[in-house]
Amino acid sequence: RLKVPKNHSEFILAKILANDISYGRNFGFLNFWHQKIGDKITATFCKFEDTVFLTADPQADFGEIKEFISVIGFKNLQTEKATLSALGLKGEIFICLAKECNGEKEVFAEKPDINLVYNILFSDEEENIEKVDFESFYADFSHRLRHKTAVCEVLDKRAVAVVSHKTKDYAVISGVVVKKENRNIGLGSLVLNNLFKRLEHCKIYVACSENTANFYIKNGFKPETYISEYRS
Repeated sequence: RLKVPKNHSEFILAKILANDISYGRNFGFLNFWHQKIGDKITATFCKFEDTVFLTADPQADFGEIKEFISVIGFKNLQTEKATLSALGLKGEIFICLAKECNGEKEVFAEKPDINLVYNILFSDEEENIEKVDFESFYADFSHRLRHKTAVCEVLDKRAVAVVSHKTKDYAVISGVVVKKENRNIGLGSLVLNNLFKRLEHCKIYVACSENTANFYIKNGFKPETYISEYRS
C-alpha cells in the first residue's frame, strides 16, 4: 500500500489512501506520486480521472508541483488552502470539520439501491455536491462498496448519508441530503447518526460551505482546517 507522511492533511490523505485501497495500481485512470526533497516526502498526490488530490508541507517545491500537475492535466484540484495559495492559484474554499467516531464494530449493510442513493444525493441542484452522470457514479460507488471503502445509509427513501472514501483510520463524508419536501424535521441528523453506527473507531471528516457547517457542528463535528478546490 501507499506510504504517506502523517504530518500532511488527513482529509486529503484519506481520499488518496481510499483510492489506493479501492483500485490499486492496475487502472489507467488512477495514478500516485510523491515529491521528495532528500529523504523527506514533501508532497503526496494522486490523479483520479480528472481530479488531482494533493497534500504538501511548507517545505515542498511548489514550483515543481505546479509544473508537474500542469503536465499531467486536470479539471479539479483538491488540496489545503495554504497549498493552493503557495501554487499561486485561487479556488473555492471549504471549511473542513472533523469528529471522532467511537463505534465498536463496523457494520456493512447489504448493497443499497444505488439508483435511489443517486436520486436523493442529486435531487436538489442547490446542494453543494457536484453532479456526475449516473453510469460513472454507479461504476465507482458500487466498486467502493465492494471494497468497503464507501459506506451508505438510506432513510425511508427520504434521506441519505454517504462516506465516499474510507480507510481503517479515516472516513470522508461526501454528502448528507434530505429531499426538499422532508426537511426541517430532523431527518438529516438521524440519517447521519445512523451512518456513525456503521463505522468503527475512526476520524470522520467533511468539507463543506460555511452555511452547511452548523449542521455538522450540531452533530458533534469541530472545525479543523480549510480545504480548497481549484477548477481549471
